Amino acid sequence: MISESLAEGLLHLWRDWKVVFEALAALPQTLCHHDVFPRNVFVRPAANGGEQSVAVGWAYCGYGAIGEDLAGLIGTSLIWFEANGDQARALETACLEGYVDGLRAGGWDGPVDDLLLGYLSRTSLANGLGALTPAITVATNETLHADIEEAFGQPIGKIISNVGAILDFEQQHIHQLWSLLPNRSGPSL
Repeated sequence: MISESLAEGLLHLWRDWKVVFEALAALPQTLCHHDVFPRNVFVRPAANGGEQSVAVGWAYCGYGAIGEDLAGLIGTSLIWFEANGDQARALETACLEGYVDGLRAGGWDGPVDDLLLGYLSRTSLANGLGALTPAITVATNETLHADIEEAFGQPIGKIISNVGAILDFEQQHIHQLWSLLPNRSGPSL
């Protein structure tokens, strides 16, 4: 499940996590939901005949770096099978494009690399490094399998395979993250 290059990337991220947090803190800050994914966002008809998104579950609401909410939206959608793992890149592209369009419509004219850095920082930390312990626990502790299958509504083999695909997806993010951090280089993935 964990390739040598992913392990190298995660170790590098572990050693230099302060650099990533400093980069997040230096980015433009905005109001973040911090738990946005399909179960917390609903689409309803709008008065103008179009559609309107409505977010619920604001318990984790607070400030965060521009782009951070995308990590939860994309990562959580993938882990909970709200989106197909083989469509991760297409989901990411659609979410990034929609996020940029929304920012531009709201008057933001900053560089897209800022929101990419926010997204990649959070996804690498939360969905890469942060997912490692739960992934290993689920894969190795068979006493948890029945409960995990019930919670996710999927057989354990499919869950473990999905987590592996997500970690492969995050490996690419970790490499891309280091390319955006000023004066830093990451592992050769």
